[in-house]
Amino acid sequence: MNPQSKNLGSLIRKGGARVRLNERGSMLIWTSMSAMAIIGMLSFAVDLGRITVAKSELQTAADASARYAAQLIEDSDVNVTTAAQAAAADNRADGRAVTLSSVTRGRYDSSNRTFTPNATPFNAVRVVAQRSGSDGVPMIFARLFGISHQSIKARGFAVAGSASNTLPTVTGAVGGFVGVDWFNINGPLNVRAWDSATNTYPNASTAWARGQTRGPANLNSGVVLQGELQTSGSVSMNSATITRGITTLPSGSLNFNTPSVPGSGVTNLGNYNGPSGASQTFPAGKYRFDTFQVPAGKTVTFSGPVEIYMTGSWNINGAIQTFDNKPRNLKIFGASGAGVDIGSHASPIYAEIFAPASPFNLNSRTFHGSLIAKGINVNSTFNMNIDARTSYGGFDTPTSGAQGGIMTVLPVGP
Repeated sequence: MNPQSKNLGSLIRKGGARVRLNERGSMLIWTSMSAMAIIGMLSFAVDLGRITVAKSELQTAADASARYAAQLIEDSDVNVTTAAQAAAADNRADGRAVTLSSVTRGRYDSSNRTFTPNATPFNAVRVVAQRSGSDGVPMIFARLFGISHQSIKARGFAVAGSASNTLPTVTGAVGGFVGVDWFNINGPLNVRAWDSATNTYPNASTAWARGQTRGPANLNSGVVLQGELQTSGSVSMNSATITRGITTLPSGSLNFNTPSVPGSGVTNLGNYNGPSGASQTFPAGKYRFDTFQVPAGKTVTFSGPVEIYMTGSWNINGAIQTFDNKPRNLKIFGASGAGVDIGSHASPIYAEIFAPASPFNLNSRTFHGSLIAKGINVNSTFNMNIDARTSYGGFDTPTSGAQGGIMTVLPVGP
């Protein structure tokens, strides 16, 4: 080997000192690695801090929305999901309004500390808030390593403070099926008490249905009233069955005022002739219809609690879907004396109807809730399940064993 080449390859003399070329290269490598490590640590510190703050904010929002929704869970007029989402939106996580990915009602049993989703009676709410994928927390330094966003998730849970583990017991007469001036039953009619809180029928020996009219009651073959009929008018029975007999309607009963449309807060939809397609969905709110038609083969769905004010005739031959199948979530007020026809359909109706000036013609259908009308005509098989939790004179009290009294005055308003 050429000695000169060896010297050039291994040593360079400069100012009397000898420097090794391979050591200079090592220093460059270690400097680069150190810089990368410092960048990585900086990325970890800055981005981790941002993630931690965002997750804390998300948890605060989840807790707040669950607590707010739980306070309203016993009010069946409130859409708990909507309430929880609204409360969450009042909060920010990483500078953005919070939305919930799920809201679940259920039953919390304090004895064994378990939460059963969708179990009734509801007394607890569980919510989940999360940001994932491109909606995650944006990263700054971590982008150098291919991480653009970080997913975060938080859960909130709250129990209604006033909720107990037992429901009030339904006892006595359950009212809410009223033909103010007449009952004219030409088709089979089955009337019984029903509990919307548990979707069960109370024991007939302790709770029973009550039909009421102050006028004549013409009850033909096929009528089965699993309870009592209260009337101050004449009664004509043709093979009808009333399990607890006929009692006298107390003087002054069944005096109702025709409701009026609130002056504000109501969406006026005029004459409604049904969905243009097969179905239509209305969100929670208050609506006015001059006439209301649901043709056969059509479906109208209410995705939240609603109040409807009718100023003209109704004709319901199609399907009506009530939010959560709770009658209190569909309150219908008849603000005129126009007639109402409810036609035959396999789909049941869940509603609370207050139309004391309107005559009703009822055909083959199953109805859950309460019905107060000027008069009731039944033309073909009709099943009336009076809700024990109805707002209108049924069993509606937090006291175990109590029941609603006879309906005399019904407050109506916005």
